[in-house]
Amino acid sequence: MNALHIYLIFFKLFLFVQFIMIINKKQDEEGILFIISNVIFKVSIGLFIIFFFLFHEVSEIDRMNKIIIGFAGVILLYDAIYIDLPRALKIYNIHFSPYTLLKKLV
Repeated sequence: MNALHIYLIFFKLFLFVQFIMIINKKQDEEGILFIISNVIFKVSIGLFIIFFFLFHEVSEIDRMNKIIIGFAGVILLYDAIYIDLPRALKIYNIHFSPYTLLKKLV
C-alpha cells in the first residue's frame, strides 16, 4: 500500500466516525471537526480532479470537457479556502479573509 491508499483509508474511517457522531447528535455541522474534515475533503477531491485530468490522457474526453472538469476541481478548492477555512478559524476568534490577503499580494 502506498501513501495515497493509507490516506484514503484513514480519511474514510474518519468520515465514518464523524457520520456516527452526527447521527447520535454528538456533533453538528457547526463543529470544528466537521468543518475541518469538510475542508480536507474538498481540497483532496479538488486536487485529485485537477491533477488526474492534467496528467492522465483519457481518450474518450475531449479537451474542452477536460477544462470544464478541471474547473470543477478549482471550484472545490475555492469553496474550501474562501468559505470553509474562514468559518473554521472564526470559531477560534482568528480573523482571516482571503480577499484582504489577495489585496496585499497585488
